[in-house]
Amino acid sequence: MVCQAFAFVFIITSVKLILVEGGVITSGSQHSCKLLLFHEGASRNAVVTRNSTHMLNDEDDRPYTAVWTNRHLNSNELFEVNFERMENARNESIYLVAIGVTNITHDDINNIQHIEPREWMMQWIIKAEDEDDSGFQKFLKSGIKFGVMRTEEGNLDIFVNGVNEGTISQGVPKSVYGVIEFLTGGLQATIVGSSSTSC
Repeated sequence: MVCQAFAFVFIITSVKLILVEGGVITSGSQHSCKLLLFHEGASRNAVVTRNSTHMLNDEDDRPYTAVWTNRHLNSNELFEVNFERMENARNESIYLVAIGVTNITHDDINNIQHIEPREWMMQWIIKAEDEDDSGFQKFLKSGIKFGVMRTEEGNLDIFVNGVNEGTISQGVPKSVYGVIEFLTGGLQATIVGSSSTSC
């Protein structure tokens, strides 16, 4: 069954490079002992080394990548990203970034890379693409933090600068990964938090 999930999409100016690093905040008694990091692999245009993801413009001038967490998210675990730097490289291009959850695995992406960017993602993630309605575009600037959390009740909550802005989706299954998607450009971002899990 396709999970009911969410990713919000922002339009910003495109840049040449994406750098993503990782950590985690966890609450609740039932959780994995494995530190939440990015999967060592990623879709095209990205290389993960020491939990950093670099995205470069590709030859056909359609830079795109998607990066997964290395494991399913625990209930009440915050997957939060700090967008540290945004640079304008091509004024004529828009830049889209999405954060959310999905039940598609990293191994699946290796078998469908011939699909156009975002087509497969749109099959697995419910997106709010109208920035005026979402209300989140006004927050978009360097240093902003966005996050998602699947609660024990199966709700998906959205966080802005560490503040819970409410539930954006319901009925989200347990076995979902955190995922970040970048299209048309790049930025520098870091998963924020502390590895406060105990076993």
